[in-house]
Amino acid sequence: MAEQGADQSELVEKVVQSAWIRLNRVPLIDVKHPVGLESPVKSVLSLLTKSSFEDVQFLGICGLGGLGKTTIATYVYNRIFRNFSKSCFLDDVGERASQANGVNCLQEKLLYSISREEIKICSHKQGSRMIKERLGKIDILLILNDVGHHTQLDALARDISWFGHGSRIIIMTRDQSILGKIPQNNRKVYEPEELNMKESLQLFSSYAFSMDKPPDDYMQLSIDIIHTTGGLPSALEVLGSDLSMENDKEVWKSMHRMLKQVPHNDVYGK
Repeated sequence: MAEQGADQSELVEKVVQSAWIRLNRVPLIDVKHPVGLESPVKSVLSLLTKSSFEDVQFLGICGLGGLGKTTIATYVYNRIFRNFSKSCFLDDVGERASQANGVNCLQEKLLYSISREEIKICSHKQGSRMIKERLGKIDILLILNDVGHHTQLDALARDISWFGHGSRIIIMTRDQSILGKIPQNNRKVYEPEELNMKESLQLFSSYAFSMDKPPDDYMQLSIDIIHTTGGLPSALEVLGSDLSMENDKEVWKSMHRMLKQVPHNDVYGK
């Protein structure tokens, strides 16, 4: 009887732990103004579902910084994460990996998100082995944001054998060659495009004026500034937010003159 009671107690503990993990799976925080997201999100979802649900599929969202790769992935994550047994969104992979023991910490974070157990990893090889052992039979949605080097991908998601059937691994990167080691049959790429003029104006206005379009007396100034951004969503958000606090048109004109001297490819960095 004592053994039976112990077995029941262990079973109850496992059920409670499983329920607790599922209850702690919550959506990511969406962006404030989801302008121009419908088409790219639809395209990414289509790429993720074209393959057999039994296959492990890698998807690279690749392109210039500021194109909204993270925003697209966030919306995709929120739409589908409940379809998987486990899910994890690792942000700022490149920056974190460059810090002391950064790759080990990323591996620990990935494993914690799956098991909710604190795990200490002493080496990249140990972490890679544990990821393969613990995720190899689990269908997981894993998103790796801002991967800067193939060694970072190697440490977190090196091979399709690391993940259970039906898993989806989404990688945001500026360097598409990072995906080169992934088999072609298990790899797809999506490259976001800049916003068109209508979308750019709406996004900029949402931040600058909390409206879908600028007031008439700021319309031309807004269009002039938007032309300098090359349709980069992040640049439009930053400029709109900064200029929302300025009621002086001279400040807007000064900003426009400064931006005209910056090439499109550098405007986000500036």
